[in-house]
Amino acid sequence: MVFDAGSGSTLLEFLRESAITEIDAVIISHADSDHISGLVSLLYATTVHVRRVYLNSDATKDSDIWKDLRFAIEDATTRAETEVTIGLTTSRALEFKRGDIQIEILYPAPALAMAGPGGKDLRGRKLTPNSMSVVARISYQLIPRLLLAGDIDGVGLENLLEAFPSLPSDVLLFPHHGGRPSRADPAEFANSLSRAVQPNLIVFSIGRGKYNTPRPDIVEGIRSALPNVAIACTQLSKNCAKCVPSLPPTHLASIAAKGQMSQSCCAGSIRLLLEPDAIRYIPPLQYHQNFVTANVNNALCRRSWQDNSQ
Repeated sequence: MVFDAGSGSTLLEFLRESAITEIDAVIISHADSDHISGLVSLLYATTVHVRRVYLNSDATKDSDIWKDLRFAIEDATTRAETEVTIGLTTSRALEFKRGDIQIEILYPAPALAMAGPGGKDLRGRKLTPNSMSVVARISYQLIPRLLLAGDIDGVGLENLLEAFPSLPSDVLLFPHHGGRPSRADPAEFANSLSRAVQPNLIVFSIGRGKYNTPRPDIVEGIRSALPNVAIACTQLSKNCAKCVPSLPPTHLASIAAKGQMSQSCCAGSIRLLLEPDAIRYIPPLQYHQNFVTANVNNALCRRSWQDNSQ
């Protein structure tokens, strides 16, 4: 199962390296280009067959990539016999179960999805595409392990927490790459989400680009709630280092990672092996922390494990 598909060739590289030729389902959190553009390539790929795609409609989108995806889906449903379901809400939760693995769709609820981006929730708050972003949680043997928060914003988080005041999970993939959560206060947003999830690890999936994520006030909001939580960014943020290291990295796993060729990876791609009593990380989180200690003096994440060791 694939949750969102960013731009570039990294997803296809990972699938090829892992000898994966069949995908049971692709879940798309929302229609922003950095979450859907990889799906276009995936649907046209001759090396992989996608059985099902789940996503929500978005009448506010008129981008070229959204149009490209619509054409790709039209092609896939006729040529590749891919099933496409428009309408991904909490009512789909029971469909995603494979043995000991269960994937819950925690947000949005059907009544909220009826309004859609550009509409209003039941309290009259305006909904953006990020307000409608799907939030999913992966559990192993009924133990919550990974929360995938898409790009959910402040209004979306308020609606989510009204339904689920507590969202425990070992790992949190932080929403919107650690960027500004629309009009919500970034630090308060990060604090509220962190307190609800109580993760052991927070991951920022970022590019070393113009948005300079994660925002420092987001990280401070996390720290105010969870001083000792481990934090890892997939690439090296410009907020942590103006330049990338001059030497090739030696701490990364042998997993396709965007940014690896440009030496801009920080934690890179992380494989999570779910076990009954714990999660085993490949590479171990200590490898990332050693890399940061040796190469990144102003890293936003350093204080979390330094405090934990005292």
